[in-house]
Amino acid sequence: MKFISTPLLFFFLFLFTGSIYASPPTTINDHKTDSTYYYLELAKFNVIQDIELTLSYLNRAEKFLIENPDTKLEGILDLHYGVAYYIKGNYDKSLAYFINAENIFTKTEDKIYLSKAYNGIGLIQQAIDRHEEAIIYFQKAIDSLPLHSSLIGNYDLNIGISLIELGKYDEAKTYVDNAYELKNKDQHDETLYQILNRKAELLYLKGNYKESKLTYENILSNSEFLSNWEKSFANAGLAEVYLSLNELELAEYYALKSFNYAKAINSFWDINRNAGILSKVYSKLGKEQEQKYYKNIKKQYEDSLYNRTKISDVNLLQLKQKEKENLILTRQKEKSENKLFIIYILLILLLIKTILALFFLVKLRKSDKEKTTLNKQLLESNEQLIAINNGNHKMFSILSHDLRSPVSSMLQLVELLKENAFSEKEQQEVLGEMHLQLTSTSLMLQNLLKWAGEQMENTKLNLKEVNLVEKVKEVMGVYYVIAKNKKIKVKHEPPLGDDLWVIADEAHLNVILHNIISNAIKYTPENKTVRLHYSKENEICFYVFNEGQPISEKKIKEIEDKSIRLESEKGTSNEYGTGLGLLLVKQYLKPNNATLSIQPIQDKGTQFKLCFKKAN
Repeated sequence: MKFISTPLLFFFLFLFTGSIYASPPTTINDHKTDSTYYYLELAKFNVIQDIELTLSYLNRAEKFLIENPDTKLEGILDLHYGVAYYIKGNYDKSLAYFINAENIFTKTEDKIYLSKAYNGIGLIQQAIDRHEEAIIYFQKAIDSLPLHSSLIGNYDLNIGISLIELGKYDEAKTYVDNAYELKNKDQHDETLYQILNRKAELLYLKGNYKESKLTYENILSNSEFLSNWEKSFANAGLAEVYLSLNELELAEYYALKSFNYAKAINSFWDINRNAGILSKVYSKLGKEQEQKYYKNIKKQYEDSLYNRTKISDVNLLQLKQKEKENLILTRQKEKSENKLFIIYILLILLLIKTILALFFLVKLRKSDKEKTTLNKQLLESNEQLIAINNGNHKMFSILSHDLRSPVSSMLQLVELLKENAFSEKEQQEVLGEMHLQLTSTSLMLQNLLKWAGEQMENTKLNLKEVNLVEKVKEVMGVYYVIAKNKKIKVKHEPPLGDDLWVIADEAHLNVILHNIISNAIKYTPENKTVRLHYSKENEICFYVFNEGQPISEKKIKEIEDKSIRLESEKGTSNEYGTGLGLLLVKQYLKPNNATLSIQPIQDKGTQFKLCFKKAN
């Protein structure tokens, strides 16, 4: 594992940019909220000098907050805790608080504080060497801010640091340069010298030792504005440059200076870095005792850094799960945007259609003769439009009817996944089921779209030989997850070693089978059975039997009346319907020389029997 330098002072200064309130109180008063503010402010001002004192102030603020709950203050308190534990080196606790702050400010839509929560999570990711993930959170922090926010330069620098660690120096330079452009107006801004240190580091990493040396020397010439951390980093940078140039005495001089600054601020990373540089210098100088001494120091601090950067499996899993949820939300947003685009296109087409209709109406009024002719044309056009609209209505009704159930079942699974309702093993099983469901639904959608295209092109009936058993298997795949969710056992009993071929229009057959099978599952209670079997004599017959309340004679008469659309009834799990399914089945029976009979079986259930002409 690599260890990266994180300037702690810079971190908490940007996080606490601006006071929590406009006029901070100097004493505790009777207003509990003000008392919470008071201790938060004390924590802010003591976070460098005494971290344990800071945590005690935060504990007191939390007690007042419990007495007088405030959602925003709870999120701010979590940010303070996250900073305190980050500085203390307890990244596990720090991460937990930052994640909670993110959840709060996502709900309250407080963009500034949300950006700070994102940045905090990004810094934890950076500290444990998950730089790709860290960059994602830093970018989310930037995206949450107003265009000209002063924090953007800080977040750009953080992205640049992670890109340096990933070895992407050209990309890193772009972000570091951008951070410099945003910060170079204020020579007293401490962040400016951190950025310059990184610019010098990039020059060194790309082999430009001369420019790197000049940049580090320029930084150190402004020592009155520098903290010990910037001084340590710049001196260490010069030591690395001189070591690469084999000027060992200068390398030793600057490395020792940097080491002393690092010890003064007790920066583990900088002590580790400088011990490594000094070990290399003394190795080249042939000073074995000094080389061994600093090598041991490096090993000691490296082990300490490793222990500080460990994150519990629970928090890391929570973080990864949140990343997955964000990815799902992003994809859902993209789908919604695509849907809106389609709606816009349809509205434009409708507008064009309306304009054309108005144009024809104006033309109609020009003369009686033209009016008569155009009226006739308009009447014909209207009849065609009505036919097209009726066809389109029918087409979209079929699509929505057949897609509703599988899509709803997948949506339920996604909701459960979002709620962490499954173990890891169950998640893998659920994802496998969703893959199977999507594969089957995709096949069904292809068939429906093919049929819809034929409808729009007024394609004639296409009777041909179709393998009935294979078609039934395809349709069963679509409703596998739906049946499983209702704990329904679907028994498919095809004849052994004998495919059953019937004469039918394949698209019509798809619609018929989808509606008969989905209907059976819809009206089957939980823990019951749906049985699918066949017979072959003069015709090939397909039977669908579902356990449950037998169908009433009144409903059978409604179904047998081919002229009406049925009044839909809720399923056994309150599934909604349109009443369209069986109407479509009835309409497609006659063109396909097929028949349907319905038999209620007392105290057992209902059986649908579909018979088709046998293929030669």
